[in-house]
Amino acid sequence: MSLDTFFLLVGPSFLCLDESPLLLNSYAPQGYKETPVQRELSITYEIVIIHISVNILILGGVVKAIYVLYRLLRGILQANAYKAVFLLLMCYNRDRKFLKIVEVISMAKRHSADGRPTISQIAQIAGVSVPTVSKVLNGRADVAAPTRERVEHVIEEYGFVRNRAARALRKGKTGLVDLIFPRLDDEYFLPILVGAAQVLREAGVRLVLTSSNDQPEEEVHRIDTITDHSMDGILVVLPSEETIEYLERSDLPFVLIHNQGGLLSMVPSVRITSWEGGFVATSHLINLGHRRIAYIGKTARTRDAIERIAGYRAALDSAHVPIDPQLECAGNFNEVDGYTATKALLALPEPPTAIFAGNDRQAVGVYRALREAGMTVPGDMSVIGFDNLPFTELLSPPLTTIHAPRLELGRTAAAMLLRLINGEPMEMPRMVLPTQFIERQSCRPLSL
Repeated sequence: MSLDTFFLLVGPSFLCLDESPLLLNSYAPQGYKETPVQRELSITYEIVIIHISVNILILGGVVKAIYVLYRLLRGILQANAYKAVFLLLMCYNRDRKFLKIVEVISMAKRHSADGRPTISQIAQIAGVSVPTVSKVLNGRADVAAPTRERVEHVIEEYGFVRNRAARALRKGKTGLVDLIFPRLDDEYFLPILVGAAQVLREAGVRLVLTSSNDQPEEEVHRIDTITDHSMDGILVVLPSEETIEYLERSDLPFVLIHNQGGLLSMVPSVRITSWEGGFVATSHLINLGHRRIAYIGKTARTRDAIERIAGYRAALDSAHVPIDPQLECAGNFNEVDGYTATKALLALPEPPTAIFAGNDRQAVGVYRALREAGMTVPGDMSVIGFDNLPFTELLSPPLTTIHAPRLELGRTAAAMLLRLINGEPMEMPRMVLPTQFIERQSCRPLSL
């Protein structure tokens, strides 16, 4: 190639340089001024590198040329040479592939600022089809490992975010599920929330949290506001009978977590083995030699509370221990009721030797009343709780209790609801999760 021919090819690039002094100088250090000798050397470098770049473009393809040029330019300190080659490639119009790559990359980078490049752009950058990118995003196994790795690298580099909400809307869904709690100040409900959120997040569904403030009418009002399909489904913790009846009349997919009364066999729900937990806790005390065993929580209106006292009574009956109505105390599963009931029990002519608190929060009240009375646990009184809340390990002594699988409650209920939303059949609409006995240091054998 003659020098005249060379300049005919690269002339437009120098015009670009001459017409863009601001861009040219932007790559030079601040305050930098070239000497005549440096300028001459710079032009020499430019001519050599431009000559190399043109030949590489013609013989080796654009992508390889860019890579080789990048390696060459790393050793060159003159900013003008770098800019000359770059603008040469931009002005070089014999091969449109480079311009197309630059356009795709710039678009993806621009979208990465707001976190939403498109699947089409990701596919172009990775050099694969759109269906292949879709398969990678959805975890499909029918994608070759090198291809999957390349696509995932591009996704990570350009910050692609799955827009599941848009996909849900295309399917006639909102991508939202409501979770109604009776209140938000009870630590019992937190693992249920965490478990449900995990499953829904994995499915690309967002969770809306609502509190009914222990008011059944608030539950009904909330459900009434979302029966216009502003939500895809609803999870209700400890629903009232009124709420259950209202949900049954609606066409909204729902799953109940615990319940406050009877349930029809086909109502989708998740609960725990409260009766078995009550039976096991009471049997443990009986096996330690206790016969005067009190229960606190008789007046709690939830079905779980009813089942726990039923399990307590069944264990006494199984061991041929008479049931003393004085030892069955009122309680609504809070610390104050545990405290009050224990004070009343200690005032009996024949106090109990062991107390089964219907839940761990009542057990805290039991501990306080015993401490105020100068009594120790388990030296003077054995105590068992129910739920296995985190603080029970920190009590002195640590509380023996029944573990309620609250995280699994949330996960199971959310998985069931997703099946209902998607119209999938459900073989077991009523799920029952097992409880577990947790033995610590709050009980001791009774010395006869």
